[in-house]
Amino acid sequence: MVGSEEEKGRIEDSKAFLCTVMRKLSSNMYYWREELFRADVGFVSKSDAFMNSYGEHTMPLFIDVLIEHENRYKEIHQEMWKLIFYRSPLKVLITYAYGEEAQNTVNKMLEFLGKANAKFRENENTEYLFVIGSVAGKDAKMKWRYASDKEQTLQELC
Repeated sequence: MVGSEEEKGRIEDSKAFLCTVMRKLSSNMYYWREELFRADVGFVSKSDAFMNSYGEHTMPLFIDVLIEHENRYKEIHQEMWKLIFYRSPLKVLITYAYGEEAQNTVNKMLEFLGKANAKFRENENTEYLFVIGSVAGKDAKMKWRYASDKEQTLQELC
């Protein structure tokens, strides 16, 4: 019966257990939650989506292309973390930087990726694409460049 004393006791026991686990973990971990698990855009093939019993496409088995966008390049690590977390063969990060800060931004993201891969290696077929818009001065036109985890030096896009 829902709401019975027995069920309430089981719920309280499970809460106590989870609290004990969290206390043990908290000695060397911390709770972190900013935009956890919220990716900006994901492109999914309908043929790779899980079908529910009504024949509706509900959940993707994986994301074909995952895109993260960040206006503030100094906070780009949050978007990079999400790209590293998800499974996808192509992961795209779009951001902006001033002048030569663009290549430094790519280098920081590659360093971040390297540290993550040192702990838990990603699929070797996964590719990262970094697209960075930058301006040289106040009246300059936006210049788009790209790099990847394979071709790490920025190249002109358009």
